[in-house]
Amino acid sequence: MFSSATCVPERRREESIAATRVLVLSDATSTYRAMSVVRCLDAAGLGVFVLSAGGSAAFRLSRRCRASETWSRDVLVRDDEAASDRIGWSTPVYVSDTDQKAREEAKPHIECLFNRLLRLPFEMLFPPGYYEAVQRVCGERDVLLIVDEIQTGLARCGATWACDLFGVRPDMLVAGKALGGGVPIGVLAARADLIDEGIESGAWNILTFMNQPLAAAAGMAVLDVVAEESLAERARELGARATERFRELAGRCTVIGDVRGPGLFVGIDYVLDRGTKQPASAACADAWQYAARHGLLCQFGGIGGNVLKFKPPLTTPDEDFERMVGLVEDVTGFIEKRVSGRVAAGV
Repeated sequence: MFSSATCVPERRREESIAATRVLVLSDATSTYRAMSVVRCLDAAGLGVFVLSAGGSAAFRLSRRCRASETWSRDVLVRDDEAASDRIGWSTPVYVSDTDQKAREEAKPHIECLFNRLLRLPFEMLFPPGYYEAVQRVCGERDVLLIVDEIQTGLARCGATWACDLFGVRPDMLVAGKALGGGVPIGVLAARADLIDEGIESGAWNILTFMNQPLAAAAGMAVLDVVAEESLAERARELGARATERFRELAGRCTVIGDVRGPGLFVGIDYVLDRGTKQPASAACADAWQYAARHGLLCQFGGIGGNVLKFKPPLTTPDEDFERMVGLVEDVTGFIEKRVSGRVAAGV
């Protein structure tokens, strides 16, 4: 993605060096140079990029890069998971959709809103109008909108960034995971006007595992594959196929309460009763072991541990993809038997 001068091909540096600014520790004297633009991040309208050792580190950098502003306001985390570990440098303020009083009390104190574009770990879209409303409120209250694209970005949802699906234009964007193709990496992308020369020349981003040439090379290779193999289109195609199959399966298996998600970011709810939506937690716990024994590595998320996350690699060949879908059908059959009592607990 970007790295020191010795690790970036001359052609690519010439093409990109004038396009944006990237904070990169380039040599032993701790000087910084503007280097190598991330092509797909430019599409999000962001102009400064900072490379880190992972997504959580990139989240922390999003606050540290504002440290010189002497801001004293808190951070509002709109998330359905406990985010205190990820945002360990600040005490989050949690505001529910319905808690109007808490929202009003938090209003004068909010510095920035950390927002995921899907409700994780439920793989669930927010209601219509949510994304537009979030941007409007942030603009009205001078709140930075920082979007988490660690799981949803890089074509996973059928667009390069999930932001593109919902018309979201963040002030900062955090990416990671798939960006390294297995190599630990994270990136913070920010509006250029948020990173002035004073911040850029500071020592806040000198950490042991930041700006690693190997991670940078891996990131550049991943971006090439995303573009050259049209992975956003591939995610839309595979996601549509999987969703159709799983919804057909729901017509036969009453333990499926819902099938949802954009692109190849699919969640399947398993419930004891479709009317009450009570999670089939115990059955899913056994199903995880059943799946592993039969060759499918999967994860059940959600508060009840009952949402199967179907997010195979975007480069999965058709034959392997069909086998994965078939195994999910087998796992669903196991859960159906477990819920109905035809399979004993712990089997």
